[in-house]
Amino acid sequence: LADPEILALALASMPQKDVRFVKKALPLVSGMFNNAEALEREGPLAWAKRFYPQTFTREFTSYQKAFWLSAWTIEPNIYYRPRIECAPRGAGKSSTAETWVTMILARKRRQTIGYVSGTDAKANQHFAGIKRKLENPELLKAYPHLKPQVQKYRNAFNSWSQDRLVTEG
Repeated sequence: LADPEILALALASMPQKDVRFVKKALPLVSGMFNNAEALEREGPLAWAKRFYPQTFTREFTSYQKAFWLSAWTIEPNIYYRPRIECAPRGAGKSSTAETWVTMILARKRRQTIGYVSGTDAKANQHFAGIKRKLENPELLKAYPHLKPQVQKYRNAFNSWSQDRLVTEG
C-alpha cells in the first residue's frame, strides 16, 4: 500500500465489484481515487469503466479501444479533424459519445462542445444523458468543476430554443 502507482495498477486490473469492496475497506484507497491525476494514469478504458461501470459492462471492441485511445490524446487548443464513427446497432454509440463529452470536459480538453442530433427528441435524450453523467457523485469528487447547471436560450424571432449545460470549470 505504500506505493500508490502499484496500488493503482492492481486495482485497475480488478473487477469493479472488487474495487468497490477494497475502497470501502481501505479509506486510503478511496481517497486516492478521488485524485484526478491518479485516475487518469489508468488510461481511457479504465477511466470510463471506473465512473460508468453500469454502462461499460463488456470488454471494449478493437474499434472502441481505438476510439477511446484517440479521444484520450486530445489536447486543449489544438484543432483535430472531425472523426466519423460507424458501429452496428447495440454497440453503445450514444453511451460512448455521451461519456466522451463528459471525459473531454472533466479533463479540461475543451470548454465548449457542440452535440448534433437528427431530431429534437434525440437531442433531448442525449442532453439528458450527458447531464446524468455529469451528475455522477464519484465523478464530481474527482472533478468538482463539472457540476452542471442548465441554461435555456430562446429566440422568439426564429422560433427555436436551446438548452445548454454549463459547468463551473
